Amino acid sequence: MTFKKLIKHPVSKEIILLIFFGLLSFLLNKVRFYVPGVESVTTDLKEIPLLISVFHVSNPLTIVGINIITAAESIGTASFFPTFIAHTVSLLCTWFFYQFLKKLKINLTVSGAVCFVYILFYYTGLLIPSFILTNFALGMNNEISFTDFYNNILSTAHIEMITTSIITSLYYIQYNIRKQLKEHERELEIKVKERTEELASANDELVANNEELFQKNKIIDQQNSELKQTMQQLEEAQMHLIQTEKQATLGVLISGITHEINNPLNYIQGGYESLLKY
Repeated sequence: MTFKKLIKHPVSKEIILLIFFGLLSFLLNKVRFYVPGVESVTTDLKEIPLLISVFHVSNPLTIVGINIITAAESIGTASFFPTFIAHTVSLLCTWFFYQFLKKLKINLTVSGAVCFVYILFYYTGLLIPSFILTNFALGMNNEISFTDFYNNILSTAHIEMITTSIITSLYYIQYNIRKQLKEHERELEIKVKERTEELASANDELVANNEELFQKNKIIDQQNSELKQTMQQLEEAQMHLIQTEKQATLGVLISGITHEINNPLNYIQGGYESLLKY
């Protein structure tokens, strides 16, 4: 199996996507951004590759593997399970939403706007609440209320939330544009192939017709040649017949003339013999 066929295999493709997006999210998690107006609080852009991976993976289980790689640094710490569970639940919901969105076949601009709004909901309605509830379920941060916990996270994540929504929505639009272009290209290739086959078939038929016409013309030429020979033989026979008729007519004429001459001569000869007797 060649490398090109290997990466196109469904299982190999999912493994490659898992490693790629997992490592990309893990690396972006290392890049920290300070939130303006909020001291000692930083954010990152690890959600961008996580959300973009949803557009590419075909098996939702791949998302679980991506989350494991992303959260590998925090394995063994108290924050691992809340982070892992919150991202897994939120991204699985996002994957199913994307599958639903693909079936709608709506305008790209509208679907891009829907994607932007959904990512805001991804943070505010899925990721943050599930993270808080997982913390409470594991007996962590129970001293703070849900509302205060939610507002604290939201106040530090609003820059990341807006940035991630914009970048992911723009990527979603251009990704679907590329998909449409590939589909049009594939359809065009199919049409060109079909048209080429039709032209080739028509050309073969034309060649066959030309060959048949050539054979018919050859037969006609042969028949014309035979007809010319027959006409020439008829002309020769006609000329021979005319000559024969002329000779016959001349013979009759000469015979008649000879008869007319012989009659007077016979009378003269008879009279001359009679005179000699006397």
